[in-house]
Amino acid sequence: MKQSARFNISLILGANSSTKEKFVLRVNEVIDKKLLRYVGKAWRNHRYQLKRDHKKLGKTKQDVKDTRPGNLARDQWIKLVNYWFSKRCEKLSNQGKEARASQEHYHTTGNESFVMKRDEFQTAETLIAERTTDNSSAKDVEDELGALSLVMDFGYLLHNVYTGSM
Repeated sequence: MKQSARFNISLILGANSSTKEKFVLRVNEVIDKKLLRYVGKAWRNHRYQLKRDHKKLGKTKQDVKDTRPGNLARDQWIKLVNYWFSKRCEKLSNQGKEARASQEHYHTTGNESFVMKRDEFQTAETLIAERTTDNSSAKDVEDELGALSLVMDFGYLLHNVYTGSM
C-alpha cells in the first residue's frame, strides 16, 4: 500500500511567504525515511549556522539575544540562546569536541558504514532491475521515479531556503 506525505511549503518558507502551495508525494517507506533524514540534516545544519554566526567568543548572552535574525520568532530565538548558554549544552559541546579530537580515522559517508552504503546501492539497483523486467506497468515505475525526483527537488528547495540562496 502506498503512503502519501503532505508538505505545506508555506510552513517551510515562513508564514509571510506568498507561496501557499501544497503538494502530495506518493512515497514508499524508503523514500519517506530518506526525506525525513534529509530534513533532519538540513535542520541541524541550520541550527549549526545560527550558532556559528551568532554565538562568538567574548559575546555575552544578552549580546547574542540582541542579534536575533529576522527569520526567527523572538521567543524561539531567546529559547535557543538560553539553551546555548546552559550548562548542559556546554557539557555536550565539550564532549563533542573531545570525541572529534580523538578520532584517528575520518568517516566521510555520514552516519552509515561503507557496508550499509554498498547494501543501499545494491538494493536500489535490484529495485530498478525488478521494476523494469517484471510486469509492472510503466506508470508504476514512472510514479516511483517521479516521487524520487520530487524528494530531490524538495531537498534543493530546503537547501536554498536555509542558505538564503532563494
